[in-house]
Amino acid sequence: MDEWRPIRIGNDVHLVGFVYGHPHLRENARAITSAVQEMAPDFTWARTQNRVYQLGNAGVGPLPKEWAESIELFLARTPGPRKMPT
Repeated sequence: MDEWRPIRIGNDVHLVGFVYGHPHLRENARAITSAVQEMAPDFTWARTQNRVYQLGNAGVGPLPKEWAESIELFLARTPGPRKMPT
C-alpha cells in the first residue's frame, strides 16, 4: 500500500491508500483496510483483520477531499454504527 494514511473509525484504526498486488482489487486502486491489528515499528507492514499489507511511502498532509468523500460513501453503505470521525 502506497500513499497510506491512518484513519480512525469508531475505536479502530484503518489505513487508506493505493494498493498493489491485492487479490480482489485492481492495481493502484484506492482502498480502505479492515481494522489494523499490528504494525511494524518501522512502518514497513501492517496486519489487519483480513490480511497483511506491505507499506510503501506514507501519505503526506491532510487526507485529500475526494478520499474523505469516498470513505464517507463506503461507511454509508457499511452496516453497523461506524461513522467517520469529525
